[in-house]
Amino acid sequence: MALMGTSRRCVTAALALTFALPLPGQTIRGRVLLSDSTTPALGIVVTAIAEGGAVVGRGLSTASGDYTIRLPLAGRYQLRALRIGFRPTIVDSINVGANETRIQNIMLGRLPVTIAGMIVRNRKSCDLAGSDIDRFVQLWEQARAALAATHLSEQSGNLDMQVLTLGGHIDAVNYFTAVGREWSGSPYADVDTVHAREAIVDRVFAITPAETLLAAGYVRRRENGAVVFDAPSAEMLLSDEFVAQHCFSVGESSREHPDWLGIGFVPQNIRDSIVDIRGVVWLDRSSAELRRIEFEYTNLPAADLRLCDSEPDRNLPVVQGHPVCDGFNNTRDRLGLGGYADLRRLATGEWLIVQWMIRTPPDGAKYRNTKERSRQATRGTSETCYLGKDCREVWSAWPRLVTTTGIVSRVVRGGTEIYRNDSSAALISAAAAKRAGKHPAHLEGVITDSSGRPLANVTVQAGDPGRVAMTDIAGVFHLDQLPGATIVVATRCRGYRSTRFTLPLLPDSTRHLSLRLVADAKTIATSNCTIVK
Repeated sequence: MALMGTSRRCVTAALALTFALPLPGQTIRGRVLLSDSTTPALGIVVTAIAEGGAVVGRGLSTASGDYTIRLPLAGRYQLRALRIGFRPTIVDSINVGANETRIQNIMLGRLPVTIAGMIVRNRKSCDLAGSDIDRFVQLWEQARAALAATHLSEQSGNLDMQVLTLGGHIDAVNYFTAVGREWSGSPYADVDTVHAREAIVDRVFAITPAETLLAAGYVRRRENGAVVFDAPSAEMLLSDEFVAQHCFSVGESSREHPDWLGIGFVPQNIRDSIVDIRGVVWLDRSSAELRRIEFEYTNLPAADLRLCDSEPDRNLPVVQGHPVCDGFNNTRDRLGLGGYADLRRLATGEWLIVQWMIRTPPDGAKYRNTKERSRQATRGTSETCYLGKDCREVWSAWPRLVTTTGIVSRVVRGGTEIYRNDSSAALISAAAAKRAGKHPAHLEGVITDSSGRPLANVTVQAGDPGRVAMTDIAGVFHLDQLPGATIVVATRCRGYRSTRFTLPLLPDSTRHLSLRLVADAKTIATSNCTIVK
């Protein structure tokens, strides 16, 4: 299941200067300003488009309004500055020579996108035309702006995201009466909070190349027999190939969020043995901000996903036949397998996926009282009844979809916290305390380089339970509420060799650890791990 991302590089606190050598090639850079021509515009996606219409580069403006786009070739380009809630600002005919850096400032326009009062019709055709295509273009451009900002924020490599992951189940029967409800506080989800895990990553999802998803599908079987379920990444949804292979509709409504407006998408063609996705991209009507992406897998291989309980629990009074097999076979595109991703724009301008869920095939069934009663009529048949000693309750087996939920609990950029979800932090603390029991152990320590100088932002990961910490500028870390037993500990820091070892902990005690990391010659040149003088 392609859920988690690559490990974050670590950063050491240092009193040192680093100099970046200019890279050869063509570049457009400049500053994005608001319409007053003075105020820098933060979090604006600037896209470079070649003369043939292809997008060849993107940049995201910083707090100072600065942006940079590297171009593959010399030539003439159009720039489109995308500000959420407003129509794009377009700068035409930017000529860039070979190995030239072209300076181009952009002043944003003030023409808003008026989706709040937009009247739309549901159309399921690939042949949107007239006003319908105009509405779709406006809405999709707003969605793509947020997706591009999300992709660029993660690609920057400047974010440390602390992510909480929970496994669980959803009763497939109740799922269809509560589509779109999140796990938190929902009676329809069974989430294993005890085994919640946390990690520090620089990408919410592992990035499967768009060309792989387009060619091989979102559900793929590996050589070892394992099945990978991919979620659509921002990179995938931004690709022109995705648009070319799907039909779109505007005017979808959300029962739970009437203030949202949706763009529906379905595969244009069914391809043999290729699992695709359909779904809805939800925008806020008042702000045009992207709120959620919902998707379901389509063209699933039914034979691989059937669940048959051939030996029901004989202690139950009466067990109905096994509708699970036929139901899964006949509705293989409506199993509820899929997921969602919620997006948010931070105050610092970054767009991030802050919560998601993926629903995958059942790993078992749960018996449910059907509220009906039955008696055996003749051999092998039964009839409905209401009274009598032989009139007994009817139970049926229903599948439980496996769920994986992720929540971004904290985001740090350059050592400064820019986002926090207090509820998820409290959840992992409560789960860890429950695992540790009445006599918890604690682990603290100092991590340095081989010369004894402290390293900051080294990731320290405990394997079971899945707890994580980062070192501060003194190289110090703390892991609390651990079980008094032998645990596995791993450290990660780009530019230094990773370590992994077992460590015995005693109940009601704190273990102190001193660790020196050895520089990795292969990656030290690209490491942000500098040294505290």
